Amino acid sequence: MLRHDQVLREHAGPVVIVGDHGFAEWTYDVRLADGSNGCERGIDVLEFANGRLARKDAFRKVRGQAS
Repeated sequence: MLRHDQVLREHAGPVVIVGDHGFAEWTYDVRLADGSNGCERGIDVLEFANGRLARKDAFRKVRGQAS
């Protein structure tokens, strides 16, 4: 996701692991299309198997634009 945005700075948030599942919160500061600065928030959902990372899905809040 970072490759498609004009990222100014990345911020790691809390990481929580419970059994074979976990999540990691993150934010990053971006330059918006209108030239202003914004902040994108996201979460990585993790799944572990046999002591190794088996799956990682990333989700982020996408801002809608007024029509």
